[in-house]
Amino acid sequence: MKNKLVAAAMLGLIAVSAGTSVSAADVTLVLAEENAEDSLSGKVANYFKEQVNELTDGAVDIDIQCSKVLGSETEILDGMLAQAGTVDIERITTSRLTNYSCPKTASLGLPYLFESRDHFWAVAESELKDEIFDEISTLGVTGLSFYEEGFRSFFFKDAVTDVADIAGKKIRVADDPIMRGIVEGLGGSPTVISSGELYTSLQSGVVDGAEQPLSPYELNAFYEVAPNVILDEHTLGNAVYIISDLAKSKLTDEQFAAVQEAAQKAQEFNKEQSAQTDEDCMKSLADKGAVFTEVEDKTPYKEAVADVVAAGAKEATYAEIGEQCGRIIIMVPSGAISKSILFDEDGVASTIKEGTVVCDMSSVTPVESKECYEGLKDKGVGFVDAPVSG
Repeated sequence: MKNKLVAAAMLGLIAVSAGTSVSAADVTLVLAEENAEDSLSGKVANYFKEQVNELTDGAVDIDIQCSKVLGSETEILDGMLAQAGTVDIERITTSRLTNYSCPKTASLGLPYLFESRDHFWAVAESELKDEIFDEISTLGVTGLSFYEEGFRSFFFKDAVTDVADIAGKKIRVADDPIMRGIVEGLGGSPTVISSGELYTSLQSGVVDGAEQPLSPYELNAFYEVAPNVILDEHTLGNAVYIISDLAKSKLTDEQFAAVQEAAQKAQEFNKEQSAQTDEDCMKSLADKGAVFTEVEDKTPYKEAVADVVAAGAKEATYAEIGEQCGRIIIMVPSGAISKSILFDEDGVASTIKEGTVVCDMSSVTPVESKECYEGLKDKGVGFVDAPVSG
């Protein structure tokens, strides 16, 4: 009798275990995050993952890939726009969208635009949100939520106490037209370097300084090689989370609504965490030897970058793209449109520089591809036919 009771109990336990087992997710979406997992943005991404899991009962999983393992922000965006399917969701800095015909979105990265975090969130949660998301949607992605990581300030190897001290200094920037304009306006020399190379570049003197929010400044230990921080707070670091149209097609309407809700919850989590993160960083960095210089009057800084603000983030013409860009990617529906972009009177080829490379990811015929190649060859320009379809 005892053996029968034990057997029955074991069968019951097995049945309960089987009934509560966690099944694999129906859909897995890859989220690319530029920063480390223990950064503020990494924590927000993980919170988003948890909310998606809860709201979909585990049917949708978020696979977070941190620390640029899948590429830089713009490399990832290019892949998403090509519907490559490698990355489904990305957090992209708004100013990086200057070169993607999204002037309203990119304008959120203009210098001295926001007086406080509350000011930023008042804008991000106003009717302008819909206008920005509508603008982004023209690229083939959908905006999910906003993100902010605090004000960005400059830091240097040597002491810098006012705007005059910045003149002539080599300052690392991302490949971002707005940030390059800010550094030039302040009299510095903008130098594009990968964030992964910044520590050694500061250490060896390739650059004199850089700029970041306080959290990544501390996480990357830049205080060890550039301990002098001038709190000019030239921009509020902000970004948008976007999802590709291809990723949306994998989801049911209910699942996509859950992803949107999770993104809004993550946005609220970000708002709660960001200010406290900055406060904690200030205390911790001071203990580690960082020296902070407050900027009581930002007027000289604002005057120095007035041209950047006046220009805003505007859509470039094809001729301007040819003149300013060394690598050009074209993704349009047909070869006829590609040829028009390149060879019309005010097209890209009218101003293109020798040594530029054009990569056409459109659906072009072999004849059209050869015509593009021949038309650019005489200008010393390379042409690569790389259709998305393969």
